[in-house]
Amino acid sequence: PRFCFGDGSINSATGNMRGRGGVWRRVLEVTSACELIYYASDDKDSPPRGIISLEDCKLRAPCKYVGTDNQIVPHVLLASAERSASVRHHRWWIKRDYYFAFKTPSELREWKTAIIRAKEMATDASFERVRLSPGVGVLDAKVQDAAENEDEDSQLARAKASATARLASSFSSLVNRLTLRAEPTSGVIYMLGCPYDAAAAGTSISDPRSRKSMSGFARDLHSRLWFTYRRDFRPIIPTACTTDTGWGCMLRSGQMMMAEGLIRHYLGREWRFDPHRPPRKEYVSVLRLFEDDPCAPFSIHKIAQFGMHYGKEIGEWFGPSTVCQVLKFLFETGPIEDVGYVLSDDGVVYRDVVRSACTCKGTGAASWKACVIVIPLRIGVDTLNPEYLPKLAAFLEFPQSIGFVGGRPRSSFYFVASRGATEVYFLDPHTTQDHKPMDKRCETSSFHCEQLKRMAFTELDPSLAVGFYCADEAEFNDLCVRLVDSQPDMYPIIQVQDQRPEYNEAADAGIDEDDWEDGTL
Repeated sequence: PRFCFGDGSINSATGNMRGRGGVWRRVLEVTSACELIYYASDDKDSPPRGIISLEDCKLRAPCKYVGTDNQIVPHVLLASAERSASVRHHRWWIKRDYYFAFKTPSELREWKTAIIRAKEMATDASFERVRLSPGVGVLDAKVQDAAENEDEDSQLARAKASATARLASSFSSLVNRLTLRAEPTSGVIYMLGCPYDAAAAGTSISDPRSRKSMSGFARDLHSRLWFTYRRDFRPIIPTACTTDTGWGCMLRSGQMMMAEGLIRHYLGREWRFDPHRPPRKEYVSVLRLFEDDPCAPFSIHKIAQFGMHYGKEIGEWFGPSTVCQVLKFLFETGPIEDVGYVLSDDGVVYRDVVRSACTCKGTGAASWKACVIVIPLRIGVDTLNPEYLPKLAAFLEFPQSIGFVGGRPRSSFYFVASRGATEVYFLDPHTTQDHKPMDKRCETSSFHCEQLKRMAFTELDPSLAVGFYCADEAEFNDLCVRLVDSQPDMYPIIQVQDQRPEYNEAADAGIDEDDWEDGTL
């Protein structure tokens, strides 16, 4: 699609923009990474001129644009971008307005709808500066100096190569997402072990203030705790960081899966959040465990700080295995004594290890306590092995399931539901909200999501972590049976064995997350 763009006056009759430096014709592309890329012409070989982040980008239409010759131009869409980058100028822009002029009102409406859909469907909502390599964007002074020393042809060639590689890698992802625009009309959706008819479920709450308007699926969704980016909390010592925006998505995903296990323990799977009634004390107690406060046992502060023991600096992305290791340490040293935490870091559930973690020896006979079992996995090399998809989807059908965390490199989500081995549904932490102190007047609605996003199973990164909750020994034995029965072939994702073999644990490297962390997956 061709449209007008620029800072100068517009000749609305021809649809061209007469800006600084002459008449320009632009081509716009909306990518699956929540970005707008615009080109200088409709020539396929032309390099991109700039990239606009759609995250936090505000749209306004209809908007009238007054050009330099005082000509009023109709059919203009104003995009107020928080972050954008100019290829031509090799720099970032902060809070910059972009004007897109279209020939007809219908064309304007179509593009506005397309942009809104891209924002809603984007699974990589955070604008990653690492995407803009030299020639496309500037990350620091050294890179900028190197770019300035190159001739223009080299810069444009590198810009073209970078943009081409980025778009090629996201093409299949974009196609998959476009096929998921319509709501599912058939099949069964399993949310953490509970089945719902796909046609009646939907993926959003039409009116969260009315209990009658909410389907069982919507009420179940609205009852899951939703932890997102927050801003303006107390600094994470020893840094001055007061927000986790841009780097804390895996930490928030791990919090959500852990909170689901605790909600399951203290309130049960049948519990539903009701905003019209005073919250139960068990619910408030769980919520306070994850408060964004340095003293909270599972706060973003504690996770980020103890991540330093695993080689992760504050503000650095975590992988699934790292966040599970940190949460295990915090769980074992925290105030919760009636729930065990078992980390199966080699993809095997050992019965003796679980029994040891769940056995409570008191004055009388030994008793069994509840436990959360977390299993970091890597089910593929560069991409997720499609043969494992039915098995992974089956895990979400187990009554013991508390979901799994994963997603994409440097972009994590909390997955809670699936429709067969085709679609997987998730809670997205990539929304920045204000810090909410957990006092008596705290409004808890910001901890519950009203819309569930979805993506194709084939888009998942092979690195992830699956979680289960077992209230007693009977549920654990049932889980072991389900794990074996759901994977009858020779290549199970998760194995079950009676006893953990004795070997040198110091030599066990666990799951290598280098590919996840540097974004090469």
